[in-house]
Order: sequence, then C-alpha cells, then structure tokens
Amino acid sequence: MTEYSDFMRMCLDAAKKGGGYVNPNPLVGCVIVSTTNEVLGVGWHRKFGEAHAEVHAIEEAVSLHGEEALRDATLFVNLEPCNHHGKTPPCSHLIAEKGIKKVVFAAPDPNHDAAGGAEYLRERGIEVIENVAHDAAFRLNEPFYTRVALGRPMVSVKIAQSLDGFVAMKNGESQWITSSGSRERVHEMRTFSDIVLTGRGTAKVDNPRLTVRHVDGRQPVRMVLDSEGQLDPGLQLFSDEYSHLTIAVVKEDARPGYEQSLKKAGGRVWRFGGDTLDLSDVLDRAGKEGGEGGLPANHVLVEAGPGLGTAILEADLVDRLYVFTAPIILGEGLASFGDLGIEALSNAYRFVDHSVETIGPDVLFTGYRRNGVE
Repeated sequence: MTEYSDFMRMCLDAAKKGGGYVNPNPLVGCVIVSTTNEVLGVGWHRKFGEAHAEVHAIEEAVSLHGEEALRDATLFVNLEPCNHHGKTPPCSHLIAEKGIKKVVFAAPDPNHDAAGGAEYLRERGIEVIENVAHDAAFRLNEPFYTRVALGRPMVSVKIAQSLDGFVAMKNGESQWITSSGSRERVHEMRTFSDIVLTGRGTAKVDNPRLTVRHVDGRQPVRMVLDSEGQLDPGLQLFSDEYSHLTIAVVKEDARPGYEQSLKKAGGRVWRFGGDTLDLSDVLDRAGKEGGEGGLPANHVLVEAGPGLGTAILEADLVDRLYVFTAPIILGEGLASFGDLGIEALSNAYRFVDHSVETIGPDVLFTGYRRNGVE
C-alpha cells in the first residue's frame, strides 16, 4: 500500500496546480500507472467548466503510450470520479470505456449530484479502492467540502503578530511585523481564496488592496464590511483596477458614497437588514454567489483587525487559523484577539489538528478546527 500513498501524493501535488482557477469545483489530480508502476499520464482539473483531471491524464497516457497502455492500468485520483452529466461528461463512464482495471481514490464526492462513480465502476467489474490518503485529500478540498455540507465557505483567519501577541504597536504602526517571506505566503493564500474579507477599521486605517502581487495567480474577490456605508470612495478597494472584484456589505438603510461608481465598475453592494451585520448571513450569501461572476465561494480568507477576528471566533465560524509570529517583542500594542469571554481553561479555544513551520525568521502556526463537516 506504500506505493498507493506515493501515487496519491502525486495526485494531490497535481491537483494544487488548479488552485484559484477551478472554484467552485474541487481541486483534483489524477495519475495513471501501468502494472509495472510506470507513470503513464498525469492530469489535473485546470479551469472551472473545462475537462476534469481524469480526462487530462487519460489523454496524456494515450498520447505518450497509445490506447492499449490503458488496458490493465490503475487510475489514481484524489476525489471519487464523477458520475453525472454536468458541464462535462461523467469521468466514471470514460474510465470504464478505456478498459482501466483498477481505480484508487482518496475521498468520496460529497456532491450528491456527482457522486456514485465508485458504484458505477464496481458494477462494471472494475476494482475500486477508497480512502487512500483520505485526511490529506480532505484538507486540500476542505473549502469545497465545507460549502457543500454547510452552505457557506470555509473561513480562514490570518494573523501577523509579535512574540508577545500584538498585531500593531500602541501608535497603530504595523507594517511590517512579519518578514517578506511571510507576506509572500499570504499572497499565495489569497490566490487560493475566493474572497479576502476585511472590516471597516482595517480598510479605513490601512487602505489595503488585498490583491495578489508577489506571486502568480488569479485575483480574489475583495469583501469589506462597512455597515453604515461611510468609507471613503477614494479607498483602493473602490477605485483601483480591481474594483470590479469588490463587494461592499452594508445595512439596508446605508447610502454609501462609493455605491454608484463601484457598481459602474462592476463591483457589488450587498444589503442586509437588522441593526448589525450578521456574519452568518453574509457567509451564507457568499456561499451562494460571493465568488467572481456570482459563482458560489468555497473559501474566505479573513485579513482584518482584532475586532472582526474576535467576532468570527466568538460566532464559531472559523475553520482554520493562520498565525504568523515574528521574533520581536513590542511590550505594548494592539492585541491579536479581544475578549472571548473565556473564564476557564477547559473552555479555551482549541484545535483538532495543527502544523508549525518556519518561514524565514517567522513561525507559521496553522490550526484546524474540524476533522470533517456534516
């Protein structure tokens, strides 16, 4: 089974190449292997609405080795092959047609419309092995699984802080606490996210662009919570070349000065009733139409101050937490989080899994709140 895990890791690596381009679909990679463990073809889902990973892998295998090479081959893929006619034909049917004898996949398809590929293949005498490298496959596509199960995007919160837990000095200075390598990693996170979310305070003080600049990749939607609609129309979120990717979220009776120009540029203004903005309502709508072009959003990356970060934690809406910590001590400043109302250690905010890595002089903690979603 060791070689199964090795080939599945190849699938996961290939799948990542579609990051930012396949949403709201999942990231999928595929590897086809001969009976002697020779790699015949590798493919990945490259763009939403276009061919799936299995199709690309099969095409490469045929191009390099001919149709006969697929006979008795094993196909590895990190998600159960689809079994429905959507924007493309079902992969399960193509696999059966090509005479592939064994299919190994990591995780089932949570989309009921697309699921059933494993059963279809077994009914046609094809050996199917499931759950190889399942946990890694789930983490890769946790945004997709979250949206399908909960109707909202997966929420990741990013914090950049000092060793003593401050995101800014007492006078508000915060650029830059962490290193250039950490900032580059954040730009990678943005390109894998459908939405980068910030609050009114951060937008007003920092005038951020929230774009991808230090790495190659697509630009995310920028969403700003501006309940009263009082932010300056001249902010970059409303006036730069990516303003068509901006969503301003305001209360029903707000009359933002940027509304007309933002809509003219192709941006959006979302209105919600009530005295305050309900984060759950905002995320639910994002899961339906928050992505570029009104597509469903799988992943929201929160880059905001302690106020919004704390509110999202209190609402139990955080699925993943990224904390970049720089080797500096400020002594005083703006704390990373506000009061969460925790009065006993037994009630502390905890994670089911986590990882730690170094990025230049900084340390990145990644905490996972859930092992799965239902």
